[in-house]
Amino acid sequence: MPESGTSRHSRLKKEARAKSNPAVYEQDDEHNNKGKPCPRLGCGAPIIGAFDNCCERCRKEDLQREIDNLGGTVLASGIKDGVKLQLNVLNASDVEMKKLEWLVPGMIPRSKVTLFSGKGESGKTTVAIDLAARVSTGADWPDGTKNEYGPMRVLMAVTEDDLDDTVVPNLVAAGADVGMVQFLRITSVDGNNVRMRKLQLKNDIVLVTNALKKHKEYALVILDPIFSFIGKANKNDDEEMRPIMEELQRVCGETKTAFVGIIHYNKKSDLDAVQGISGAGSIANVTRVIWAFSPDPDNKEEFYMSKAKGNILKRTQKGMKYRMTEAPVTMKNGEIDYKPKVEWLGQHENSADEVNKKVRDARYGKDTKGSKGVEVVKELLAKAPMRSPDVYAALTAAGVGERTQKDCCRDAGVHHNKRGGWWMSLPPNCPLPCKECGTSEKTMADDHRPDEVL
Repeated sequence: MPESGTSRHSRLKKEARAKSNPAVYEQDDEHNNKGKPCPRLGCGAPIIGAFDNCCERCRKEDLQREIDNLGGTVLASGIKDGVKLQLNVLNASDVEMKKLEWLVPGMIPRSKVTLFSGKGESGKTTVAIDLAARVSTGADWPDGTKNEYGPMRVLMAVTEDDLDDTVVPNLVAAGADVGMVQFLRITSVDGNNVRMRKLQLKNDIVLVTNALKKHKEYALVILDPIFSFIGKANKNDDEEMRPIMEELQRVCGETKTAFVGIIHYNKKSDLDAVQGISGAGSIANVTRVIWAFSPDPDNKEEFYMSKAKGNILKRTQKGMKYRMTEAPVTMKNGEIDYKPKVEWLGQHENSADEVNKKVRDARYGKDTKGSKGVEVVKELLAKAPMRSPDVYAALTAAGVGERTQKDCCRDAGVHHNKRGGWWMSLPPNCPLPCKECGTSEKTMADDHRPDEVL
């Protein structure tokens, strides 16, 4: 029977409401409370909305209780575009202090986002798999610290490697209990069409929150690489990325779950470990802990896991050294394949920037013109942007050749912007807008812009 006009209107209205309210994901497709009596004790008034759980009066009472539960004092209030706004302040004395919880003591916090950053072939994914294996089995941590939690579940979302011939065999090589590791997927149902798609944080964050609240046995979520699961958003745009990262941080806090995101360095990463991270600056800014992964320039068989950012880590927190080995993995048909695994070598005291300096010195030599040129560029751009010809002229005066000059600018992390001619700058002193920073006219003060741009 063809769909009537009334039925079609009702269906389209329901679909539009579901799209505008992600929380509807929790509801079954046949769920409809419209017209039913309010279940609150002593009420019984009719429910207005199909997806509402109580009548309008009870809903307003719930909202007021939610506002009251926020605590604090209302200093001012008003109405804008039909929305009531309140300026609310909370006394520091009313905040209940809590001890920071750690998954890996001193290294990977619970309730926070952690990034594993670095260039390709530096072992980021293999280390993340080693971490997943230890969580799944309750094994002790790489630095020898005892795992106090015991075996817990791990959620992984991966796109760059196949599950059957790479990810799962690598988990087995690392000693994981593969029954405790699950892979995240989203089932999309549109009418009679059912398809499987990858996670999109921008759209699916409510699903992730509800799942982790309900299933508290999950201690770790790994997104490899994190940009593959952002959704339809420009990774270089601060205004798009900051809300996503802040929402992900909120999920960590609400669910007491550790999130580890794998992220790559951009091409200008040899000096500053944080500025070298791909994408908008807010990605690193919102993240509380960043571990950088780099090869040891003095030993090609070994690698550094070094602290790049640690607002909540101890200043004296050490990094780890490791090398890649292989372990035999037996397939279901009896065939044997050799897969990579991490062999931990102990702690080290180098920061990520110190390791990057070692890499740079090994590349140029400590006293070469290239190394000197990088320092010249950083000094020139330390406080404000400069015209590109002026920077090149200064490098020439310092005895740096034309070919080496571009390498020096790249390795110093220079951003290039065209504003009536080409300018060079180093964050946070870039002109507006800066494509490489992901900033726009609204995201940085005018005093950071070249005079001729104002």
